[in-house]
Amino acid sequence: MPESFIYKQLNLISFFGDSIPAVVVVTVVLSLFLFYKNYKDEALLLIVSLSSILYSWALKGLFKQPRPDIAIVKVNYFLNLYSFPSSHVVFYTVFFGYLLYLAFKLKKLNSYLRHFAGILSIYFITLVGISRVLLGMHWPLDAIGGYFFGGIFLLAIIYLDKVFTKNQK
Repeated sequence: MPESFIYKQLNLISFFGDSIPAVVVVTVVLSLFLFYKNYKDEALLLIVSLSSILYSWALKGLFKQPRPDIAIVKVNYFLNLYSFPSSHVVFYTVFFGYLLYLAFKLKKLNSYLRHFAGILSIYFITLVGISRVLLGMHWPLDAIGGYFFGGIFLLAIIYLDKVFTKNQK
């Protein structure tokens, strides 16, 4: 019974990254919310975070590392894409990392919403790498690479946010 609970949690953590349409809808809705609250640059950069998916696919094409073999690990389902870096980890690091950044930056947001966004972001960023490895979809190095390349992309978005903010003053 506990194994099935853990397995369900791992799949729940990975679900958001498995469904590109869901990712797009959530990103657009959050961006519209920010735009409505007069955070236009932040809304734009949140939409830009979607491009981290393409960024991770380009990196996969560059490195061309194979996924774990079913002869070595239990693979829950087979994917044809390359393994390194984990696209889930790259995207979660960028998307939820930017949400975490906004939770601290946007002081006019309701404090409950700010704390909820912060906790949710930390939860998903922390556990997505573990879930991808334990589900047999990636090697540990793929998850580490996802955090590294996602962190670089996230820093670029935060830098752009600071440049936009500075130019508006």
